Amino acid sequence: MNITEFLEARIAEDEAVAKELPVDAPVHHPGCYYYSYSLDAGWFCDCDDDGTTKRRLQAECAAKRAVIALYRPEDLESSDRGAYFYAEGAGDAVKALAAVYKDHPDYRQEWAL
Repeated sequence: MNITEFLEARIAEDEAVAKELPVDAPVHHPGCYYYSYSLDAGWFCDCDDDGTTKRRLQAECAAKRAVIALYRPEDLESSDRGAYFYAEGAGDAVKALAAVYKDHPDYRQEWAL
Protein backbone atom coordinates (compact mmCIF):
# COMPACT_ATOMS: atom_id res chain seq x y z
CA MET A 1 0.00 0.00 0.00
CA ASN A 2 1.43 3.38 -0.96
CA ILE A 3 0.71 6.66 0.80
CA THR A 4 -2.10 7.74 -1.51
CA GLU A 5 -3.83 4.36 -1.21
CA PHE A 6 -3.44 4.61 2.57
CA LEU A 7 -5.01 8.07 2.58
CA GLU A 8 -7.84 7.07 0.26
CA ALA A 9 -8.71 4.23 2.64
CA ARG A 10 -8.68 6.53 5.70
CA ILE A 11 -10.75 9.15 3.89
CA ALA A 12 -13.28 6.49 2.92
CA GLU A 13 -13.52 5.53 6.62
CA ASP A 14 -14.07 9.20 7.56
CA GLU A 15 -16.74 9.53 4.87
CA ALA A 16 -18.51 6.45 6.23
CA VAL A 17 -18.59 8.09 9.68
CA ALA A 18 -19.90 11.33 8.17
CA LYS A 19 -22.60 9.47 6.26
CA GLU A 20 -23.99 8.04 9.50
CA LEU A 21 -24.08 11.39 11.34
CA PRO A 22 -27.15 13.54 11.54
CA VAL A 23 -26.52 16.87 9.81
CA ASP A 24 -25.47 18.78 12.93
CA ALA A 25 -24.01 16.03 15.12
CA PRO A 26 -20.62 16.90 16.60
CA VAL A 27 -17.82 14.35 16.14
CA HIS A 28 -14.59 13.59 17.98
CA HIS A 29 -11.57 15.73 17.21
CA PRO A 30 -8.28 13.85 17.74
CA GLY A 31 -6.26 15.51 20.48
CA CYS A 32 -9.23 17.36 21.99
CA TYR A 33 -9.64 17.32 25.76
CA TYR A 34 -13.12 18.86 25.91
CA TYR A 35 -15.72 16.13 25.73
CA SER A 36 -19.45 15.95 26.16
CA TYR A 37 -21.80 13.03 26.13
CA SER A 38 -25.22 12.71 24.58
CA LEU A 39 -27.47 9.71 24.13
CA ASP A 40 -27.63 10.46 20.40
CA ALA A 41 -23.91 10.99 19.71
CA GLY A 42 -22.16 9.27 22.62
CA TRP A 43 -18.88 10.89 23.63
CA PHE A 44 -17.88 13.73 21.36
CA CYS A 45 -15.50 16.66 21.22
CA ASP A 46 -17.12 20.03 21.75
CA CYS A 47 -14.04 22.22 21.56
CA ASP A 48 -15.34 24.10 18.50
CA ASP A 49 -17.86 26.83 19.15
CA ASP A 50 -19.82 25.80 16.06
CA GLY A 51 -19.52 22.07 16.73
CA THR A 52 -17.74 19.85 14.26
CA THR A 53 -20.49 18.83 11.90
CA LYS A 54 -21.20 16.31 9.21
CA ARG A 55 -20.70 19.05 6.61
CA ARG A 56 -17.29 19.93 8.02
CA LEU A 57 -16.14 16.31 8.05
CA GLN A 58 -17.33 15.91 4.46
CA ALA A 59 -15.52 19.12 3.46
CA GLU A 60 -12.31 17.87 5.11
CA CYS A 61 -12.55 14.64 3.12
CA ALA A 62 -13.03 16.58 -0.12
CA ALA A 63 -10.08 18.86 0.67
CA LYS A 64 -7.83 15.88 1.40
CA ARG A 65 -8.82 14.28 -1.89
CA ALA A 66 -8.02 17.54 -3.70
CA VAL A 67 -4.50 17.60 -2.22
CA ILE A 68 -3.95 13.94 -3.13
CA ALA A 69 -5.00 14.70 -6.71
CA LEU A 70 -2.17 17.23 -6.98
CA TYR A 71 0.48 14.66 -6.08
CA ARG A 72 2.17 12.89 -8.98
CA PRO A 73 5.07 10.88 -7.52
CA GLU A 74 6.29 9.92 -11.00
CA ASP A 75 7.36 13.57 -11.43
CA LEU A 76 10.01 13.00 -8.76
CA GLU A 77 11.87 11.12 -11.50
CA SER A 78 11.39 13.96 -14.01
CA SER A 79 14.28 15.91 -15.50
CA ASP A 80 11.94 18.93 -15.52
CA ARG A 81 13.04 20.79 -12.39
CA GLY A 82 9.69 22.56 -12.08
CA ALA A 83 7.77 19.29 -12.15
CA TYR A 84 10.23 17.77 -9.68
CA PHE A 85 9.90 20.60 -7.15
CA TYR A 86 6.11 20.67 -7.56
CA ALA A 87 5.92 16.91 -6.89
CA GLU A 88 8.24 17.27 -3.92
CA GLY A 89 6.03 19.97 -2.37
CA ALA A 90 2.83 18.05 -3.08
CA GLY A 91 4.47 14.97 -1.57
CA ASP A 92 5.18 16.88 1.64
CA ALA A 93 1.52 17.98 1.74
CA VAL A 94 0.39 14.36 1.31
CA LYS A 95 2.75 13.28 4.09
CA ALA A 96 1.25 15.95 6.34
CA LEU A 97 -2.22 14.57 5.63
CA ALA A 98 -1.04 11.04 6.42
CA ALA A 99 0.48 12.19 9.72
CA VAL A 100 -3.04 12.65 11.08
CA TYR A 101 -3.39 8.87 10.94
CA LYS A 102 0.08 8.01 12.34
CA ASP A 103 -1.43 5.73 14.99
CA HIS A 104 -3.13 3.55 12.35
CA PRO A 105 -1.49 0.11 12.01
CA ASP A 106 -0.98 0.57 8.24
CA TYR A 107 0.87 3.89 8.63
CA ARG A 108 4.53 3.66 7.63
CA GLN A 109 7.21 5.62 9.43
CA GLU A 110 8.82 6.42 6.05
CA TRP A 111 5.86 8.74 5.40
CA ALA A 112 6.76 10.97 8.36
CA LEU A 113 7.87 14.49 7.53
